Amino acid sequence: MSLTPLYELCERLYTILGLNKVEGQDSYLFTFYDYVNDFLTSNNTDTESFLRHWDEELSSKTVNDGCADGIRIMTIHKSKGLEFHSVIVPFANWGVQSSANNAPLMWCHPSEPPFDELPLCPVNANKSAGESLFADEYKEEILKENVDNLNILYVAMTRASKNLIVLSDEPSVSPSIYNVIDSSMPKMMCETDNNGARVFEYGAIVPYADKDRHSDNVFLSDRRQEQVLFASGDKRAEFRQSNKSRHFIEAMDSDSPEVRYRNEGILFHKILESINTLDDIGRAVRQLDFDGCFADANHRDDVSRLVRHAFENPVCREWFDPHWTVINENNIVWKDSDGHLRSGRPDRVITDGVRTIVIDYKTGQHNSDHEVQVRQYVTLLTQMGYPDVTGYIWYIRRQRIVKI
Repeated sequence: MSLTPLYELCERLYTILGLNKVEGQDSYLFTFYDYVNDFLTSNNTDTESFLRHWDEELSSKTVNDGCADGIRIMTIHKSKGLEFHSVIVPFANWGVQSSANNAPLMWCHPSEPPFDELPLCPVNANKSAGESLFADEYKEEILKENVDNLNILYVAMTRASKNLIVLSDEPSVSPSIYNVIDSSMPKMMCETDNNGARVFEYGAIVPYADKDRHSDNVFLSDRRQEQVLFASGDKRAEFRQSNKSRHFIEAMDSDSPEVRYRNEGILFHKILESINTLDDIGRAVRQLDFDGCFADANHRDDVSRLVRHAFENPVCREWFDPHWTVINENNIVWKDSDGHLRSGRPDRVITDGVRTIVIDYKTGQHNSDHEVQVRQYVTLLTQMGYPDVTGYIWYIRRQRIVKI
């Protein structure tokens, strides 16, 4: 099973573990397979990468089950535009102004010397700003903040169609939404005392009933929730060829020596662009083998042997030492003398903060254009602020290194 593609592996584990016998988990399985599909569209297909993605992100995802009877928990922002029969708003006591530690940053236009020499000045919107020459900007910022928090309260109060329950404790920070509620509720509702807690009530609780869903409006007609059960069958394929493998296999079947030679060069580039240190060579070869980029095991071993032989040169080995910060296959965009945008992609850039080396891999014959290209990279990296930039062209097959 170690060589089984990720999606097929999940389906096989689904069958082996008998997950079809576990009830009430259909929504989870649908969501899980959707995430697997999303992952496969933009990532490597190896299981190790997916497990890392699971630990870092997917394991904390929540799954919504639209058919379950229960309570939906969401932020006020996510509830915008939605309507519910009954809504409970807990902790309705957030501050209407940011605390001193979380004060927003204002960008002000100073009008008095010597600060007016600055086109813009960053100022924290705290009480000190309200007593400075930025008092007007501070008042405007506080007004906007108060309006934003009142708008949040408005959204929370208007999501319920029948029952609205608001829970609020008097906070230590003032002013807060609690003060807004406390000042407005006595004017509209009846106040009672429940073991020391102030309770404001208006109307009576309306029980939920299915008839609440019926409407003469076609857009508000009865919406029945139907549970969809998850099922997965064993769909084995005798052969599945990836796009990557198709490209390499077609080249290997070609009778043209030039095509086969060029294909070998692409394989070298694929391996070198995916490694940071020499310890990564084995992983890179296994990934290409998994993607079907080798004709057979002998072809894979030959390419791996040639790559390792290329690193017998101590200069090349030093380029792949772990102490370097590595930038593989990243675009550089610049404007030429005519103002046109141009781009280039050096194969490998390494830096340790003291010196910088840019390396371009070549598998063909020496060409003066190669030197022009790398010299351009050296100039651009120097302009970008990289220290002591040196360029090299590495002719891998010929074990020749040209310093620029």
